[in-house]
Amino acid sequence: MLSLLSRNCVRQGERNMLSLLSRNCVRQGERHILSLLSRNCVRQGERNMLSLLSRNCVRQGERNMLSLLSRNCVRQVESNMLSLLSRNCVRQGESNILSLRSRNCVGQRESNMLSLLSRNCVRQVERNMLFLWSRNCVRQRESNMLSLLSRNWVRQVENAILTVKELCQTG
Repeated sequence: MLSLLSRNCVRQGERNMLSLLSRNCVRQGERHILSLLSRNCVRQGERNMLSLLSRNCVRQGERNMLSLLSRNCVRQVESNMLSLLSRNCVRQGESNILSLRSRNCVGQRESNMLSLLSRNCVRQVERNMLFLWSRNCVRQRESNMLSLLSRNWVRQVENAILTVKELCQTG
C-alpha cells in the first residue's frame, strides 16, 4: 500500500494501487495500475507497474518495481531496467538497477532499497509501503520498498524492475 503525502493529493483505493491527485491529474483505471496524468503525460501499459510522476507523472503497479518520470521522459529499453531522462539525463547501465540523478542526487546504499534524498526527507517504516512526501525526501529502509523523490532522483538496486513500454512527453 502506498501512503502519498505531497502537494499533490493522494488517495489509495486498493491494495497495490495509487490514486495520485496532484497539480497533475491522475486517474487509476485498473487494479494494480496507475494512470497518472501530470504536466508530463504518463501512461502505464502493463499491470503491476510503477510510474512515478511528481510534477512528473507516477505510476506504481508492481511491488519491487519503479518507473520514475520527472519533468523529462523516461524510457525503459531493456527488461528489468529503467532509463530515466530528466533535465538531468540518467541512464541505467546495469540490469535491475536505477541510477537516478537530477539536480538533487540520490544514492542507494542497500540492495533492494531506495534511498531518496530530496530537499526534505521521508522515512518509510513498513515493508512494501510507500510514503511519498513531495518537497520532502524519502528514505526507504526495508527490502522491497520504494522511496520516491520528486525533484530528486533515485537508485533502485532490486532485481525486479519495470519495463515501461510507453513514453512520457514533457510538457
